[in-house]
Amino acid sequence: MFQDIFDSALKNFEFLLTPFGLFVFSMMESFISPIPPEVLLIPLCILNPSYAIIYGIITTLASIIGALIGYWIGLRGGRFLLNRMISQDLINKAEYYYDRYGAWAVGFAAFTPIPFKVFTITSGALRYKSIYKFILASAIGRSARFLSVAFILMVYGEAILNYIQDSFQFWALFFICMIIVVIFFVKKFS
Repeated sequence: MFQDIFDSALKNFEFLLTPFGLFVFSMMESFISPIPPEVLLIPLCILNPSYAIIYGIITTLASIIGALIGYWIGLRGGRFLLNRMISQDLINKAEYYYDRYGAWAVGFAAFTPIPFKVFTITSGALRYKSIYKFILASAIGRSARFLSVAFILMVYGEAILNYIQDSFQFWALFFICMIIVVIFFVKKFS
């Protein structure tokens, strides 16, 4: 069953499951897309564990290029564009972190699941002074994040794939049941 689902998805989205697709997807995440690059990085690394580090490098480089595009968008569009794309709460948090930590805030956002585009665009909008520190912080945070994922999947990728194939039906049924239970309780107690 898992193989049929995967084969169907592969036919429809085969462009994405290539190094070039990973590059484009990872680059866009740094300035516009809300979907993290791991959505493509993980399946690619599981399918080809021997190329996992290469995929991690591709993801890192693309993300840094995307960060520079985000910085440029922030420079050109400034505060107006930032207000249109991102909630005021996220902007306030980003400004607070910039005022307090500077490039460390960029590096932290690059490593964590915090939307990185908020920090790339904010860097440009606030005209962050050192583009070199911005690039270095982005490179350190993104490489630590994506290369660690790639390394883990290179080492354990086949075991993870076997686990998914062996237990896919169980977990799919489990999550469907959980969704039904949640819907039931929401309807019953709302």
